[in-house]
Amino acid sequence: MYCQWGSTLSFIKLEVNPSFLDGVADESGFGHADKRRLEQRLLVQDGKLLLLASWMLEKLRNGGASGKLYSDSIATMTAVHLLRHYTASVNRNLKSSTSTNKQVSTVIEYMQMNLEKDISLQELAIVANISLSHLVRLFKKQTGMTPHQYLIHLRIERSKQFIRCGNMSMRDVAAQVGFSTRPTSPSYLKE
Repeated sequence: MYCQWGSTLSFIKLEVNPSFLDGVADESGFGHADKRRLEQRLLVQDGKLLLLASWMLEKLRNGGASGKLYSDSIATMTAVHLLRHYTASVNRNLKSSTSTNKQVSTVIEYMQMNLEKDISLQELAIVANISLSHLVRLFKKQTGMTPHQYLIHLRIERSKQFIRCGNMSMRDVAAQVGFSTRPTSPSYLKE
């Protein structure tokens, strides 16, 4: 068989660790492994999955400079998307949320106290005492931002405070707020 296309084609092959997918499925209320199965689909046009894959590729190309929280968030969002849209037999009724504002407040307080560290999503989930995927959903619902976006926001605000004081170099400011290991730190500080 011979096929010819008039334009360039792009392909994405996603490989997901089954134990990671099982963990996200259990934490998110999708049920146990025997109740779901990822379907193999060809010629799919899924804008969200393409965006998630492009973020993963960008992370790989920049050597993980965005930090663990960013990587964990992308992986969890991708797993939840796959479970929602690419499973054959899924219990789509997610467990009801019993979390409170206190959990999000605790996470925000932890972020504020540890701005200089490379915080992981797992770390934040432990602090809140909830699952990774539940944390991301709850946090976004209550703050309008993902945990990673909120952490960047906190770092920028703290940077502005240090810069206004005027007695620290940009390099010292970046180190104090956790941008010191990221090659993109100057672009964050310009905002």
